Amino acid sequence: MFSADFPTANSYAPNAIITLLGDMKGAEGKYPTIVNNTKGEEVFIATSYRWGEYLGSINLLFDKDGKITGYHGAPIHLTNQTAQDQALQAKIDEWRVPFEAFAAEVIGSTSAALDQTKCKTGDCLLGQVMADAMYEYRANQTEGDKKPDFAFHNSGSVRATIDEGDITRGEVLTSFPFGNAMVELTFSGADLPKVFEGLVSANNQFNGKEVSSLFQVSSAVRVEHNPANEVGKRLVKVTIGGEDLDDAREYRLVTLDFLAGGGDNILEKQSGFAVLDLQEDVLNQYIKAHSPMSPTLQERVVKTDGQASNNSNSTSGGSGDQGSGSSIVAVPVWTALVAGLMFVLAL
Repeated sequence: MFSADFPTANSYAPNAIITLLGDMKGAEGKYPTIVNNTKGEEVFIATSYRWGEYLGSINLLFDKDGKITGYHGAPIHLTNQTAQDQALQAKIDEWRVPFEAFAAEVIGSTSAALDQTKCKTGDCLLGQVMADAMYEYRANQTEGDKKPDFAFHNSGSVRATIDEGDITRGEVLTSFPFGNAMVELTFSGADLPKVFEGLVSANNQFNGKEVSSLFQVSSAVRVEHNPANEVGKRLVKVTIGGEDLDDAREYRLVTLDFLAGGGDNILEKQSGFAVLDLQEDVLNQYIKAHSPMSPTLQERVVKTDGQASNNSNSTSGGSGDQGSGSSIVAVPVWTALVAGLMFVLAL
């Protein structure tokens, strides 16, 4: 079963819970898996696979005191041979109508497929377009020295290629389904190389733990790294706008609230940041503004055989403080709900 369930089951007091049901990637082992709570009583964990591919099914027998005395069951694999509940399917078809209309709305076009398939191995076109959209979004809201220096996001946030031709809202939501929001953070020029070192070494240089995603950067950034070097010494050079990092200045970066909260262990958990607009809305605006689009893949994160030249040895963490003029903006919750409901109704 999924390992995350075990501490939950172990921590419950007696009579609080006897069965945990779940639907998660990574489920394996006996069905059900039986563990003990704080008083040594049995708790049944029945977790099937993600996205409704398996339907958990278990029957429990209880005595007069509510204790389980027997059980039987197994996950049911749902395939195209599994009969649908026609009444429920009719309701789902009805519910889907407004969401399908929303998803079908054309917001722009591209002459090149916005590829996602290479995002987890290096630069990818859709990842670069998203990073550029993030930068432009914040740059349009600020002036002078309040403008951001660059934008970046985790490659794991990019989930699907957007094909050549018309681009719909549904395609954008499929590619960026998580409802992440924009944030602006500030890092010193002394600390920023440690962030990039963590990314190219897959090891956070502030806490020493694994970084679990690659990254995509906006067009002003060039990152050179040598994978042959030892972990912690792989970053060779970073330039922003063609200039080396300046230890003495502060850099404003646009990223995702997921990363600011410590997601993928790319950044130490930040605080005090403003939550701005949703990732998919930012990309929608960018596509509308630049259509018809003709983007090309650029070399932004580059492998080299060089050695470190501007990788700071600073050990202090970055700051989550925002520039003056930043303000908390209400996130359009309806957009996130649409994304979630479209996902559920697609099952």
